Amino acid sequence: MLEDIIKLLLGTPELKAKDVARLLSGDSDDSKVSTKQVNQLLHANSDIFTQDSDSFSWSVKTCQIRFKGHCWLNSRRFETTLQRAGCPMSSSEPILHFIFPLGCKLLLEAASRMMTLSNQLIHRGKSVVLDFSESTTTMRYLSRMGFFVHLDSAVVVLPKRPSDSVAKRYKGQNIELVEFLSIDPSVDDQRPPKLLRDSFVHHTDKSFFQPAFTVFAEFINNIRDHSETPVHGFASLQAYKNASPPHIQTVISDSGVGIAGTLWPIIETDYPEVADAVRDSEHPDAHLVKEVFQRGAISSLGAEAGRGSGFLSTYAVAKKFNAKVLIRQEDFEVFLQFRNGALETFRHFSNLVRIIGTQICFDFTLDA
Repeated sequence: MLEDIIKLLLGTPELKAKDVARLLSGDSDDSKVSTKQVNQLLHANSDIFTQDSDSFSWSVKTCQIRFKGHCWLNSRRFETTLQRAGCPMSSSEPILHFIFPLGCKLLLEAASRMMTLSNQLIHRGKSVVLDFSESTTTMRYLSRMGFFVHLDSAVVVLPKRPSDSVAKRYKGQNIELVEFLSIDPSVDDQRPPKLLRDSFVHHTDKSFFQPAFTVFAEFINNIRDHSETPVHGFASLQAYKNASPPHIQTVISDSGVGIAGTLWPIIETDYPEVADAVRDSEHPDAHLVKEVFQRGAISSLGAEAGRGSGFLSTYAVAKKFNAKVLIRQEDFEVFLQFRNGALETFRHFSNLVRIIGTQICFDFTLDA
């Protein structure tokens, strides 16, 4: 009943206990909820609910974060909204209430970060509400992509969490997209990189059959080898053929220690030339991530391990498709834009809200 009361008061705040009991009971005589039951629950959870001393009405204590409506929610808009609201991880409020207004459509790059953040907040004892009451079309899209399959079951979804995801019924049957796939750090499963490769090649050409597999397999294997967390990662792919220009987004995410976190302990000894290149830069962590993608063959296992080849493959594929590559770490992000077969733009964004791990998005242009 606690979750039902939270949902009710989020949608209709400032209700008295008797009104909460009446609305929860509905018209059924078999499921009557008494005012006494509601009062006891509200008072017992004073960390969640607050009562107005004059009207005696109840509301939920929340940190409300409202995204922009009538737009595609990309990673920049997502991050800007979070920065303005303050870090959810350190919020003093017990419930984080994320609202998706009418016309708020999530690009894959934003959806993956929302899932990761939500799961991490739950893992750290926070309560999370994702509110699609104004944007049920977006909720249906996310259901098709398997978003709610991998979203922690403790997350409250409004108006109602999809009970049977469409993605479960059609999983793996549509070459046009790849639904969110779980990546268990303890299991060596080659299916995710193969599914990503097959869909990517379907939208591009067969010459990228092996490079695409190398790219996706390397990053997914990095989750297994270096994330140092039992929390599952995930990957997904979506083509936006009607966009201008048409493009493919592929996301790979984990909740581990991050690329920079795994490399710094061995950079000075195994890759001194990289250490020299980034040590005195404005943001050494961001420049280290950039060097990893440009150089390849850099691994936390050391120079003799022969790993890191996937980064070279990523670089080659990115140049071919004028790609954008977004690499988000715990509190910063690296942005790489390729044009005409070369890296045109390198930027980094600092002081982002805390999301643990690595969130990577490859955005490949299809008309390159």
